[in-house]
Amino acid sequence: GYWLIGDGRRDIEAVIGYRRSPVAACRRWLLRNAGPFYAAVLLITGIAALVLPAFYLAAEGAGPLAWTVGIALALLPASVLGVTLVHWIVTLVVSPWVLPKLDFEEGIPPGCSTAVVMPVIVGSPAEVPGLIERMEMHRLSNPDPSLRFALLSDHIDAPAEHMSGDSEVEETLVSGIRRLNARYRQIGDGPFHLLHRPRRFNPSENCWMAWERKRGKLEQFNRFVLGEETSGFSVSEGNMDALRGIRFVVTADADTTLPPGSVSRLVGTLAHPLNSACVDQVTGRFRTGYTVVQPRVEISPESGNRSLFARLYAGDTAVDIYSRAVSDVYQDLFGEGIYVGKGIYEVASFHQSLKGRVPENALVSHDLFEGVYGRTALASDIVLYENFPSGYVEYARRWHRWVRGDWQLLPWLAGRVPGAGDRCLASGLSALDRWKILDNLRRSLIPVALVGLAAAGWLMLPGSPWVWTVLTVAVPGAYAFTDLVTGLAHGRRRGAVRGILRRFKDHSGRWFLVIVFLLHDAAVALDAIARTLWRVFMSRQHLLEWTSAAHTAARFAPRGSRADVWRQMWIAPALSAVFATALSFMNPLALLPAAPLLLLWVASAEIAAWISRPGRPPQEHLKAEERAFLRRLARRTWLYFETFVGPEDNWLPPDNFQEEPHAGIAHRTSPTNVGMMFLSSLTAWDLGYVSSSDLAARIRNGLDTLDRLERYHGHFLNWYDTRLLDPLEPRYVSTVDSGNLAVCLLALKEGCVEAASAPVLRREQWDGLADTLDLLIQAMDIVPAEHTTELRSRMVAIMERALSARDQLQPSRTVLNDLCDREFPELEALIGRGIALPGVSTAEVLREVHIWLERMHHHLIGMRRDLETLYPWLALTEAPALGCEDLAQAIANMLAPSMSLSG
Repeated sequence: GYWLIGDGRRDIEAVIGYRRSPVAACRRWLLRNAGPFYAAVLLITGIAALVLPAFYLAAEGAGPLAWTVGIALALLPASVLGVTLVHWIVTLVVSPWVLPKLDFEEGIPPGCSTAVVMPVIVGSPAEVPGLIERMEMHRLSNPDPSLRFALLSDHIDAPAEHMSGDSEVEETLVSGIRRLNARYRQIGDGPFHLLHRPRRFNPSENCWMAWERKRGKLEQFNRFVLGEETSGFSVSEGNMDALRGIRFVVTADADTTLPPGSVSRLVGTLAHPLNSACVDQVTGRFRTGYTVVQPRVEISPESGNRSLFARLYAGDTAVDIYSRAVSDVYQDLFGEGIYVGKGIYEVASFHQSLKGRVPENALVSHDLFEGVYGRTALASDIVLYENFPSGYVEYARRWHRWVRGDWQLLPWLAGRVPGAGDRCLASGLSALDRWKILDNLRRSLIPVALVGLAAAGWLMLPGSPWVWTVLTVAVPGAYAFTDLVTGLAHGRRRGAVRGILRRFKDHSGRWFLVIVFLLHDAAVALDAIARTLWRVFMSRQHLLEWTSAAHTAARFAPRGSRADVWRQMWIAPALSAVFATALSFMNPLALLPAAPLLLLWVASAEIAAWISRPGRPPQEHLKAEERAFLRRLARRTWLYFETFVGPEDNWLPPDNFQEEPHAGIAHRTSPTNVGMMFLSSLTAWDLGYVSSSDLAARIRNGLDTLDRLERYHGHFLNWYDTRLLDPLEPRYVSTVDSGNLAVCLLALKEGCVEAASAPVLRREQWDGLADTLDLLIQAMDIVPAEHTTELRSRMVAIMERALSARDQLQPSRTVLNDLCDREFPELEALIGRGIALPGVSTAEVLREVHIWLERMHHHLIGMRRDLETLYPWLALTEAPALGCEDLAQAIANMLAPSMSLSG
């Protein structure tokens, strides 16, 4: 790897005299000079974005004060356009960086022992089952026997060390982990662990809380793993010795979903020698490799569709089934990513990178801090999923917490930075690390700058207020524009442009919401920044103020009424009124240009309440003719299985039937075909095309054949000859086909349980008879109506009798006997006369009529057979022998005609 994709590649190329193409050489130069290139392009695009307001100010004859205010307020909005364009250009020029990996698909080796940890705060026993379920989901999706799963838990903040419900919370946690270990114990102890911490009094927070929140949990866990500390956890469960010496830790929040195989891929990435961290002995910083690998974090489809707000703000929530690598400017250009708190780290090197560098009670948001000191890589081809706030108020609370966390890192932009024990240390941060911190501060100030630009344009800047309003509104739409241009440039595939325009529609919706909530976002950001600056530089209090996402959601979800939203967002309408009042006195002519934004800001709380409502999936009801069409289509589809799945093919479904140019059956099948056959049989029963006895016979015959097939370690091979039951060459096992069969069998099991509790003669069977008769009527449309008046009247009458009989069982036996013994023979005779007319029928028509006439007869006979076999007493109770009337009535009362097969 070193010689092919690492630093040794240049030596190999020099030895063999390899000459790169001009494009590849340009990309190589760009990567070698990534820092200067990024800074230069960012500066150029930022200045270019300032050209428009600068020219406008010059054209309007702005004075020194107006120049200073206008350019200062336009600087951050211009940076939005500049950064967006730079990142867009880089993603077009540089290919996504795919990190090398070791293949641990067969299992994680002992030298790469890994624990999946979930740091949580538990407020009540009612929260524990959800946490335990999430731990079990992590185990089910990543069932490697060497993995350990640890729940790192704290109590919520409290005014005392011990509260009344603490012991119940601890007991519930312990019992939940014990149940999991009992369920998954194979050899030795189970894979689950609990490490619960006690409260300590925190003078800066003036409450009892667990030390340093999430960061403290992970640091104490790392110390425990490395053998440095054992006293940090007051309650534990599981085999604690199994956690000693763990090499890697995967962190996941309570709302994180780990897709199947994601943990082994993360371990394989960080364990690769080219990714191993190498420390610089002079600076103590890691100069190559990584201590942290951050996967791509996407929004889960479930949470991304809970409301209109979540759908627009979360963006594309489609599941990435192929885990493709995507572009990220920092990783692709600089070989470093940004840590967001969900990923994998190597315990020893990660612990070393932070040792002595974190001041106590100073950082509520520590992910970026840990990432820049530990050196982070982004594995964009590995995906985790997390939840997204369903409402704007919940989102705004999270935004407030993030801004506070970002501004707490302001001291780390200096050369000397705070450290543990009130020490002052050399920061050791690179220019890129400082830019990552500064970029977050820049982002938090953008709403403030945009509101300031609009207000200044209305109140003091020269020129038309319409221009400043348009500039304010246009800036947040930069991303939507670049996405549209990129998509149209690459959208050559059929349907690509349509998808691009659909995404642009969603981007436009988010653009609109950004404008609607701009004033409130600015107020939230200013409040967070002011609080943080006061706490960091003056009071040193409440720097760890924090509420978990789960508790924030629980707090605001029940209070989602309009009044509650208005109570949380009152500042936006109030400030809008202040702006309107100021304009009416200072510049009345600006009221009209400002009115659209002011009205949106006044209505922002109402809009937030509306778009935050739980989304309801659209209810589309089929029309009667649409439902009839689909049922006829389903009946024709079932005809394939009931025709070709039989004893000739050992009750297995042939892969296909070729109609042209010569009819022929492909006598081979796969696990997927078998699974579809089972589910088709179950669906045919649901729709009333087969009886319960027919369903049982088909399932039994199919399962008996499966028992006779050759397997590989219990797995079915992918292709078999349906007549000889021999495996076809080449022999192999398909995990996709085996998985399809497995899920089909699970669905079949539930369907069989339902069938056992259903009545023998169901109303769906009368619907199925009506579908077959409907297809027969269609087949007879070829016969002129004047020759089939009696026939059509008879078929319509039979249809009406079938539909009227489906709601009652007792009278339907009489109807069924009459249909079988009288109506069907008469119908058959009428059809025979109709198709015998000269020049009417073709071979295809005769075949179609014969099929559906035979299927109708088969359906009727099957219904009567089930009724006579499984309900034999009905005949006795309908016509009791002389003197047995009372006994017959007693039997009728005892044995209801709606009894199921299971009683």
